[in-house]
Amino acid sequence: MSESVSAHVRAAGFMISLRGHAQLHRALPKGVDYLNLALPARPLLASWQRWYQPDLRWLLRGYDVVHGTNFVVPPVKGTATVVTVHDLTPLLYPHFCRPEVLGFPTLVRHAISAGAIVHTPSEFVRAQVLDYFGIEPSRVVAIAHGVTPLVSNPSLPAIARQLDGRPYILAVSTLEPRKGLVYLVRAFERIASRHPDVRLVLTGQPGWGMDELLAEFRGPAVAERILLPGYVSDQERSWLLRNAHVFAYPSLYEGFGLPLLEAMSVGTPVVTTNIGAICEVVAEAAMMVPPRAVEELAQALEVLIDESETRAVMIERGYARAAQFSWKTNGEQMAALYARAAQG
Repeated sequence: MSESVSAHVRAAGFMISLRGHAQLHRALPKGVDYLNLALPARPLLASWQRWYQPDLRWLLRGYDVVHGTNFVVPPVKGTATVVTVHDLTPLLYPHFCRPEVLGFPTLVRHAISAGAIVHTPSEFVRAQVLDYFGIEPSRVVAIAHGVTPLVSNPSLPAIARQLDGRPYILAVSTLEPRKGLVYLVRAFERIASRHPDVRLVLTGQPGWGMDELLAEFRGPAVAERILLPGYVSDQERSWLLRNAHVFAYPSLYEGFGLPLLEAMSVGTPVVTTNIGAICEVVAEAAMMVPPRAVEELAQALEVLIDESETRAVMIERGYARAAQFSWKTNGEQMAALYARAAQG
């Protein structure tokens, strides 16, 4: 939760406590309490999936609303609950998921049965939740994420020496099959010989399915031009986004797509897929191609590499579109949602 969001939620009269990973407290803004509950996550989730027990109201007394921000909200009888459903990947594309997240839809169903309000980051996901869970429409609320300003003067990352001033196509995501990076590598192979100076940078934590991605690095002439820096810090990500020639996001399914807005907010033109919530997020501010369409993706990349007028149009549209997504608006709308939930 950003400082802007927490400020607006507190302004609406709510005190905020967060529970999460051990390092969470270091990132919290002032005025937000940190509640460290040492609970065994795996057996607890397994029990909640099967029986939606044990109830944690004995641990969470005194709260008006409990918000599960990532598919899971604990049972807390007598307390209002909100659960965020980011997407329906475990239901619709289980082959894209790690085994431990396949039980999330069951947990969402339990939460809905217990009276939770569902928050989604897009109208696209809201419509899917209505279709798949059969919940009353008034109990599903779409509130978009905002864009956090990137570091304004980021320090030079180590990868800058490898790039040596050459233009590069950037992708920012977990390196996993759902992100469609295999098709981006194939598209890059299509254009590599015509653009010998261009590099492809794939940043992000290695996910499952990396072997399939690495198998796409076919010829050494192309493989040596694909850089895999792995996880990058906020400073490094900011530098890479600000200096990329093109940002590519060839995802096969998305519930929102925050990196798209980050790229547009710093004037980097975007190529992405015309699926799911992506169309809702980018509107007309990006070049869009069908998922898995390697030839169309290659052509779109070349347009943004070669055609300065098209680049300029996409950059201006991107600035304008990204400006429409703010954490201030998100905070105001989330505060209203909490107030509604607390009133019952």
